[in-house]
Amino acid sequence: MKKKLEVKDKLTNHIMISGNKKTSEKILIQSFKKLQKDSKKQSKKIFQLAVINSTPIFKLHIYKTKKKKKKRLKEIPAFIANKSNRTSLALKFILSNNRKNKKTNKIFNELKTEILLASQQKGDTFELKANLQKQVLLKKYLFTFYRWK
Repeated sequence: MKKKLEVKDKLTNHIMISGNKKTSEKILIQSFKKLQKDSKKQSKKIFQLAVINSTPIFKLHIYKTKKKKKKRLKEIPAFIANKSNRTSLALKFILSNNRKNKKTNKIFNELKTEILLASQQKGDTFELKANLQKQVLLKKYLFTFYRWK
């Protein structure tokens, strides 16, 4: 029987680059300590709010149509039913901003600010989720292609 990963374990796995789990755990601990110092609330509660606010409900699947001359891309919206997939995608959204800015050595400061902004429904993570939801609403006529199970 497989164990369900906790959200912190998922976050360390997403932070982990080239197999260094200890460094990803250190980054996570340092960012939570900084978060605790800077705010009045507990860092666990702030992190929960950040994950809830950045969790998407829908996802866009990209399909290539196979026609002779024209190859088109169809973006078909799909509902994410599995809660662990939703949280995993939310964690990827939170960490996507940190991956872009590789210039700074203080990754834990960036992670702390992104978690804080996501808990307040601000920042790049929340905008990324909002843009995804807008794209899904624009493509809602393609729900006929989706298989409802």
